[in-house]
Amino acid sequence: MPPGTRVTEHTGIGETETHATGLRITGLRAGAVANRQFVIYEKRQDVMQKGKLGWLTIWNDARAQLNRPPLDLSDQLVSQVWRFELRMGAKQLRHRWEMRSRQDLPDMLGYAYAELCEKIRYTCPTSDSNGARWPTHDIWRAIASVIANDLYENCSGVLPSEVIETNRAEHMRCWTAKYLGFWCPVRQRRRSSRTNLAFFWTRILKRYSACRKNTLHR
Repeated sequence: MPPGTRVTEHTGIGETETHATGLRITGLRAGAVANRQFVIYEKRQDVMQKGKLGWLTIWNDARAQLNRPPLDLSDQLVSQVWRFELRMGAKQLRHRWEMRSRQDLPDMLGYAYAELCEKIRYTCPTSDSNGARWPTHDIWRAIASVIANDLYENCSGVLPSEVIETNRAEHMRCWTAKYLGFWCPVRQRRRSSRTNLAFFWTRILKRYSACRKNTLHR
């Protein structure tokens, strides 16, 4: 997990978040709602409690394609289904990836989820005290592979940082041209000194800094 990530155990569907409820854990939630969040919970329990048996049809159809028998929800030991959810809040969608409209979602969603799979990993614990060196679990590799394949079309080919840098350079070019166009005739009339020339470029840099802040906030 990235430094500072908070991890909370989720102990049941519809229950408040607590650190422990008995010995049985039915889920795990890591991260913050406004940023990146990774959730694992037992979907079988959710389906049975809320009567969402349509999921059973979907699961059994997928199992049939793999030549596996249908699930029997009455047998908990052989019918557990764990759901992995990858969530992103405003800090990621609006600020990190500049998604501010419906059209931005299909253009940038692939990049956002690919990075999420790199920032947060589901690993296999070892005796190594440094968790960053723990190997990635095969389940997480499969999830990352599915995201890379299914969301391949949801990558526009241009990152928001590249767009911001291009806009910044264009603002600088425009302001430089404006000041040069103003300064040349004034210098001829007043025979400006080097001090005035230094003042002129200082004004340009200040204007550029202001434009840069405005561009970053857009």
